[in-house]
Amino acid sequence: MEPHSPGADLAAALTRGTLFHERYRIARVLGGGAVGAVFECYDEHDGRPVAVKVLHPALMEQPTLVQRFRREAEIARRIRHPNIVEVLAYGRSVEGLHFLVMELLEGEDLERRLERPVDDRPTLAVDVTAALLGALWVAHESGVVHRDLKPANIFLWRSKAQSGIKVLDFGMARDLEDDASLTRTGEVLGTPLYMSPEQACGNAVDSRADLYAAGCVAYELFCGQRPIERASPYLTMLAHVDDLPAIPSTVVPGLPASVDALLGRALEKDPAKRFQTASAMTDALARAAGELGLDTSRFEELSRSAASAVKALQESWGTDPPAKDYLEPGPQAIETDLIASMLHASSGAKPPAPAAPVPSPEKAPEQQGLETGVFEALDAPRARSHWTRWLIGGLVLAAVAVACFILR
Repeated sequence: MEPHSPGADLAAALTRGTLFHERYRIARVLGGGAVGAVFECYDEHDGRPVAVKVLHPALMEQPTLVQRFRREAEIARRIRHPNIVEVLAYGRSVEGLHFLVMELLEGEDLERRLERPVDDRPTLAVDVTAALLGALWVAHESGVVHRDLKPANIFLWRSKAQSGIKVLDFGMARDLEDDASLTRTGEVLGTPLYMSPEQACGNAVDSRADLYAAGCVAYELFCGQRPIERASPYLTMLAHVDDLPAIPSTVVPGLPASVDALLGRALEKDPAKRFQTASAMTDALARAAGELGLDTSRFEELSRSAASAVKALQESWGTDPPAKDYLEPGPQAIETDLIASMLHASSGAKPPAPAAPVPSPEKAPEQQGLETGVFEALDAPRARSHWTRWLIGGLVLAAVAVACFILR
C-alpha cells in the first residue's frame, strides 16, 4: 500500500477492532491503493470471516468511481462461478461509506507468486490459464468484459483441504448491454503490460480484449517473461499496437508447437484473428496440455462447470432484482444478500438479453490446430503505424492534463 494513498488514509482511520457498519469487526488491513482499502473482518451476525472493500470517502464526489465500485458488486449478481470471487453484500454503511463484502480468501495473488522461482512452469501455466478461461467463459456469456486482467487480479487461494484460483476486481468491467456512461470510445482503461491493442488505442472493446490479456498472462506463465514490456507504460502501450513478442519456443526451448499456436493466436493484433471465444481458446489450451504430457481430464470438468454456471445464469434472469436495489442508509437493511436475492427475489423485472455471440469463421482455424497466429509474421517486414503513436500520445497527454486539473 502506498504510504500517501487514499487506501493508506482509510486504513489509518479504520483500525483493528473497529466495528464497521455496526456489523463487521475489523481484524487487519489486507491491502489498498488509489481508491480505497480492503479489510479482513469478522461478521458478528453470522460469525463468518469476510473481506470488506471500502471506497475512500474523498472519492465519493466522483460519480464515475462510485458507479464503477457499485458495478463490481452488481456484476457478481450476474456471474457466479467457482473461479470468480463471490461478493456477499454491498451498499452504503451507516458511516456513509460505499462498501462491498466478499468471501475471505487465504493465499496470494499471481503477481506475488511470480516474484519467486517456479519449478514447474507448464503445470502452473495450464492450471491458471484453464481457470481464468473458465471464468471468462461465463463472464462473456453474461455480456461482461473484465478489461483489466493481470496477475494481480488472479488470486491463488488455499485452505487445509483444497486450493484453487479466483478472478478478482470487476470494477472496470464493461457491460456490453449498458456502456453509455462508464466507458467511452477514446478512453484508455486497463494495465499497459496486459492491454490489448484496441484498448491501447482507446477503441471500443469486446470479449476478445480479455482473451488477449489472458494470452499475455499465459505467455508470462509459460515463458517466465512478459510478451511486451518497454521502459515506460506509454512505450509499452505503443508496443502492444506495433510490436511482436518472441516466439515462446525460442524463449523456452522444448515448448511444443501447440503452445506457440495457442499464444500466437491469443496475441493477434487484429481481434478478428484471435480466438473468438474463451471456449475455443480452452480447446487450444487442452491440446497444448496434452502435448506437454499433462492431465487433460480437468478440461471436461471445466466445460461442465461453465455450462452449469451459464444455465444458472440464464435461469436467474427471470428473478434477479433490478440494479436499482443498491440501498442507501435508512430503516431497511443497508446491505443486500446477493445469494438470497438471486434465489428468492421475484421482482418481475424484464430479464436482460444475453450478449450476442461474437461471429466466428465457418471453419475456425483454432479447431484445425494448424495456425501459429501472430508468430507467423515474425520474419516479415512490418510497416509501423506512426499515426497510432501520435493518437495514443495525444490520449495519454489529455488524460494527464485532466488528472492534474482534478487533483489541483
